[in-house]
Amino acid sequence: MQTQRFQITPQLFVIIALVLVALALPIGMVIWAFAGPKTGAIEQEAPAELRDALTAIAEKGLPPATVDSSGREVFFEVSDVTKAARSLSTLAADLGGTSLEGTPENGVLRIMISIQPEKLPEFVRQAELITGKKFLSKEDEEFSGMIGINLTPAGKP
Repeated sequence: MQTQRFQITPQLFVIIALVLVALALPIGMVIWAFAGPKTGAIEQEAPAELRDALTAIAEKGLPPATVDSSGREVFFEVSDVTKAARSLSTLAADLGGTSLEGTPENGVLRIMISIQPEKLPEFVRQAELITGKKFLSKEDEEFSGMIGINLTPAGKP
């Protein structure tokens, strides 16, 4: 019986190369994951011409949206503006309406509320309890649309 000697052949080099690639891929992925990809954003200013062109396009094609303010405007003095605003927004949401709270400007906080006409009497009744004042007159209760509520801290002119 004759024993075969080990011989270096081209197939051996192919197998060694495949083993190295098979080991290098997972190890490389682990190293890359721990090192983390470069996530830092490139801080680069756009050229002035491009910025001006995009601004001009935006001004022509994207006119500012208008808010329908054809509804009623009411003004109230309340002791806590943010608490009253939160209560009125919650009340509108509970009755199936929507509210949009603005940012306080000179102490006045404006809330735009849209509510369904059939829910308006209930909203008015509850809002009068929250603000402690008459909310809308009888002819206003017939109206259906937006209500702009301006809340001012009590004692502020």
